[in-house]
This record gives sequence, C-alpha cells and structure tokens, in this order.
Amino acid sequence: MAAKWVDLLRMRLGGSPSVEQAITRPDISFLQTPAGPIRIRDSGGQSPSVIFASDGPNVLEHYDAVFELLSPSYRLICLEMPGFGFSWPNSSFDFSLEQYVSVVAHAIVKLRAGPATLMFPCAWSYVAFMLATEQPSLVDRL
Repeated sequence: MAAKWVDLLRMRLGGSPSVEQAITRPDISFLQTPAGPIRIRDSGGQSPSVIFASDGPNVLEHYDAVFELLSPSYRLICLEMPGFGFSWPNSSFDFSLEQYVSVVAHAIVKLRAGPATLMFPCAWSYVAFMLATEQPSLVDRL
C-alpha cells in the first residue's frame, strides 16, 4: 500500500505530461481507462490484432521498425501501461496485477481489437497470462 503512494508522489513531483509532447506520431493517441488515460499506438485497420506492452524504459516511439514491418499484415497496438511513459495513473490506481489486467481488457474492448494476440514481455507477461485465464474471449493467443 505504501509503495502506491510513493509511486504516485514520485510521478506528481515530476510535473504533468504535455499532450502535445506525447503525440509524436499520427497513430499515437490517448485512451481513457478507469486507471486514467494511457498512451497507445494503433496502426488501425481490420487485420488480426497484435497487442503489446511497451517494456520500460522503452516508449512507443522505440517500436517504429516493428510498426513499419508488421503493420501491412496486422493491426498493431502498443500500450504504455499506467505508470510508464506518458500514461499517468489516477489516484485510485493501485499498481496491482488485477488493475493492470483490467486496463488491458478495457483497451481491447474499447478498441474493438479482440480476440487479440498478446505479446507482453518480461513482467508484463503475468498480465497477459492472467487476462487469458480470466477473459479468454479477449485473447486469441500469447
């Protein structure tokens, strides 16, 4: 519980992100979630969706080559999870696995991107595993 407040305080002391600075590509935007706005990159289209979480310290811009290579065949969606990049969580976000799963489920439904292939690296893989277990209709494969 104390870690949540330390993280929120640390983020607030850094100042608030500028939306203008955060929109660096035409396919980058913010998606409103119950945890607060998250920055996303969405190639769009009707192709099968591949969703991946940006693995800090990387941000959405670090995936230019991936988008260039795979966008012709897939709808690519990259998420900056709450607490990373320009995705600043609201005060009710508790940084729990359950809340991260909720954010991803919300994004899939809101973006009409399911069932999706989830490519979640490192610790984010726990979010993908839990989402696939709890809401299999949203996940095609991992």
